[in-house]
Amino acid sequence: MGGRGHHKKDGPRTCRSCDKVFDTARGFPQHEKACSKAKALAEQSQKAYLEIQQEQSGQEGRKRKKRRLRRSLDEPAGMQHSTAPPFAEGSSGENLHDPLDYADHQASPSGGADAAGTGSTRGKAIPNAQLNVRSNNLFSSAASPPPHNSAESTAPTPRREPEPLPAGQSPNINDVKVEYHPQSGRESCTYSFYNYANDQQSVVLEEGDPWKPFSSRDDYEFANIVLQAGMKQEQVDCLFDIIRRKCKNESDLTFGSYKDVEAAWNQAGSQYPGFKKDEVTVEYLKTDLTYEVLYRDTQELVKLMLEDPKLSPHFKWDARRTYKWDGQQWEQFWEPEPTSGSYMWDVQSQTPEGGTPLGIYLYADKNKLSSFGTQKGYPVIMRITNLDADVRHGPGLGGGHVVGFLPDVGDPAEHSGKTSWANHKRAVWHAAMEKIIKPLLPEDYDVDCGMTVKCGDHKTRCFYTFMNIFAGDYEEQ
Repeated sequence: MGGRGHHKKDGPRTCRSCDKVFDTARGFPQHEKACSKAKALAEQSQKAYLEIQQEQSGQEGRKRKKRRLRRSLDEPAGMQHSTAPPFAEGSSGENLHDPLDYADHQASPSGGADAAGTGSTRGKAIPNAQLNVRSNNLFSSAASPPPHNSAESTAPTPRREPEPLPAGQSPNINDVKVEYHPQSGRESCTYSFYNYANDQQSVVLEEGDPWKPFSSRDDYEFANIVLQAGMKQEQVDCLFDIIRRKCKNESDLTFGSYKDVEAAWNQAGSQYPGFKKDEVTVEYLKTDLTYEVLYRDTQELVKLMLEDPKLSPHFKWDARRTYKWDGQQWEQFWEPEPTSGSYMWDVQSQTPEGGTPLGIYLYADKNKLSSFGTQKGYPVIMRITNLDADVRHGPGLGGGHVVGFLPDVGDPAEHSGKTSWANHKRAVWHAAMEKIIKPLLPEDYDVDCGMTVKCGDHKTRCFYTFMNIFAGDYEEQ
């Protein structure tokens, strides 16, 4: 039977790529062909990504060997070796990174270990200066202790662009082509696979004096203890009396009272936009309920990051596409970066000519309930997706910043489990989130010329912010 519009009932068919079942043959050949092509493209992208990761691992291994060889050549003759292992049995190397333990290591150099794990230090006496302690940032969402000796700290070497292949040269297998957005005005470049993979090495940013604007590292560490412990004025003054008797001016501590600590924290807080207190009112069962919201000026915070010269080399200003030469043609693959995704490419296509898209990543951490006064709230973290992944997710410069707190609405017994109360909580969090992100919305700056900022590389750019990623539970969505 073969009339028009009639399909032979020969049983269900299953796609070999996605296992989708079709009851009839209608549309099955087209689906299977498209699905097979999409699966092959995904496998090619995954293979290219794994090859880059393998190349990076090989580069890191070679660098570790060079560092071990350099240390062995630089070790002074006659240097005494300790017969004890770097850590006592049952202890952990993590203890070496306590910010108050550096004096102990100076007194007993054999108690150290290579924090980076890049070479064998077992049985060697290690000076404190060689401890690889990552730098701290006073205002990031996660931080590690900074190096104590600020005089020996140096600024990080900016990441250098890989050397492209000469124009007109025929590509080899696995060569990578980078195509920039047409509005960027930049021409496409082709790189050898080795040079491109080597450019993807992780970067750890360091600061010379990460405890600024405190007078010294000891001042910052002491103030940090006072803040975390919630000590009262009488307790702090008593502690200072003990320190004066014990230290006998052997420390570079300059505080003399609780007011000194308070003044230092106020000075440090003035370096970044402070938190503002506001209210949101949401109706529930014909009754207006009011909640307090704490937030800071997100636009000013973004500008500070864009103006930072240490972060400038790690920004990707334009959307980009990457391709790999397979011997016959360029095959596109995707890197694990938002700037290489289709969404940012589409956003830059819609921005005015000369504009730069700036992706914002927001998420609410419902696992951390913070208290401020009599109120409680869930922190909202902001990151910039134009920054390299290892920088924006790192503990130091360019990492996540707390930009506000969602109110803790709670679950009163008389409302618990009710759909109307769940909808009320969602409305409260939407209203609070609007307060937090409003400074980044286009209506808060000139739409015609964008948010104009002179960046850390001394170039003035016009930015157009957009919400690249927002992560939250059902209530925040």
